[in-house]
This record gives sequence, C-alpha cells and structure tokens, in this order.
Amino acid sequence: MTLELYTELRNEIEVRLDKANDLVKSFPVGPMGLVKMTDEFRVAKRKFDLVFNQLRVLNKHTSNKIKREYAMNKRFNK
Repeated sequence: MTLELYTELRNEIEVRLDKANDLVKSFPVGPMGLVKMTDEFRVAKRKFDLVFNQLRVLNKHTSNKIKREYAMNKRFNK
C-alpha cells in the first residue's frame, strides 16, 4: 500500500465517520447523560460502529511506516 492510497481510503472513511458521528450525537440526551435506546438510535450506532471498524481494519493492515508518513504530512500541511 502506498501513502497516496492510504490517504485516499482514510479520508473517505473519515468523511463517513464524521457523518455517522453527527447522526449519533443528534439524539437527545437525558439528565444523566444517557440516550434512550430507540430503534433509530440503534441503527445510527450500528452504522457508526461499522464505519469505525473499517477504519480500524485499514489501520491494522497498514504498515507503521506509512502511518508515520501520513502523520508527518498531516502535521506539517495544516
């Protein structure tokens, strides 16, 4: 895997992860900070978990060298 491919895949997953995260956070929170486990929330949470697991698998199968290069590029290209 190359740095360009890793960056492309990671950016795509991060966009979907941000959308899923916004959907999960859109549900009302009770006074104790908990969300009611409605069917809609379960679907949104499952979608978030699936996308997050895709990011975990990508990171698992990517060499540390490429991940370090990605971090350095991200840090200096802000």
